[in-house]
Amino acid sequence: MNPYIGWRLTVAQSLTVTLITLSFITILMSWRKGSSSRNRSVLLFGGFLFFAGPIISAALDRFSSPWQELLTAPLVFAAFCLGQPLPIKRTISDVRRIARVYVWGSLLSIIIAPDWTFEQLTGAADMAIYRDYLGLGVGRLTGLTTHPNFLGPVAAISLALEANSLFRRRGWLFHALAAGAVLLLTQSRTAWFCLIALLYFQRVHGRQRRRIPKFAWFMSCVALLAGALLMDKTQMLLADVMSDGEVGTLNGRTLAWNYAMSELRQNPLTGYGPDLFSIEYRIGVMRDPSLFWVGQAHNQAFQTLGAYGIIGFIGLISFLSVMLVHSKRASRETAGLLLTLQVMILIRCLTESPMERLGGLSCNLMLLALNWALLLSAQEHRPPGDKASLTFVPVASGTDNSARRLNAVACQAPVRHSPV
Repeated sequence: MNPYIGWRLTVAQSLTVTLITLSFITILMSWRKGSSSRNRSVLLFGGFLFFAGPIISAALDRFSSPWQELLTAPLVFAAFCLGQPLPIKRTISDVRRIARVYVWGSLLSIIIAPDWTFEQLTGAADMAIYRDYLGLGVGRLTGLTTHPNFLGPVAAISLALEANSLFRRRGWLFHALAAGAVLLLTQSRTAWFCLIALLYFQRVHGRQRRRIPKFAWFMSCVALLAGALLMDKTQMLLADVMSDGEVGTLNGRTLAWNYAMSELRQNPLTGYGPDLFSIEYRIGVMRDPSLFWVGQAHNQAFQTLGAYGIIGFIGLISFLSVMLVHSKRASRETAGLLLTLQVMILIRCLTESPMERLGGLSCNLMLLALNWALLLSAQEHRPPGDKASLTFVPVASGTDNSARRLNAVACQAPVRHSPV
């Protein structure tokens, strides 16, 4: 049943208008407060820019799209910004527990319901795109989600959380191995590429341990790749892959991109609307049963341009830029975790559309909301500025150099207590 009918629609619209009004008031008033409130306002404003395009496109859509469903994500983001962020330690611990539920629940489902937990084939279209890259004969692991491409990013994020050295306890390696196993069984190539961000941006917390140089990671990957290419089986596999006709279309992705670009040319400002690549669109416009599996453009840029036009694309770029900049600023406080998660989202945007389907309680909305909550907590409880405090201790003439040395130290590190 559609929840946005009758009085439910009136309540949803009233609640949305109230929260958006309060959010804008928060934006205007927060500039008089500390830097954390200003950062939170910038994040909220970036979120509004991102959701403005879809809502405008849906309101002007000639196909009467259920634009009210697009209000779910703005409500969630506004509620996070208007609420009081939790301490970063508790936020990271809670997000770890949520990811573990998916990881261990998916592994348990293999034992309880193996026929249900793996990817199911429902028709000829599914048979055409079915892939079992590991050759296990059981397909790709779906687990507690609706698709392996949803479970793969969840497992990658869980692995990043377990590998992060902040606030973790004994037994983290056990959970990390479980997340790695789920990530492997999903056979999600995009999620596998997310491991690059984990290896590159994850930092070791504390001064007693050294980071492995990035150059060493790079040379190790090059050596492994070179060794794999020299193997006969690898060369035979590459020959089979290159002979596949779908390689030239990136498993059909370029066909979806062409449809998205054709809709952009017809409606440059607002695009086709949220119904792009819906079931009705595939039946009425595409009319190709072999392409009925294309539920999205499999690229966030093409999806946004085709569905919401230039207005939506500007909002997308603004939102991703704000998130990336603030994740980089808070990277030190989270030992690289926030930057890792944000780069994982950007990697997913290359082959999927993770910023879509935010109208309900989906995995895409959950992953964005968790990343948003972590960023807000890191910004709220961040030390007051990276720059050194300029508090000086008066130095009397003729005294020794101890006070001068204290002033030099004060210029290099923040001062926690004001001098008496």
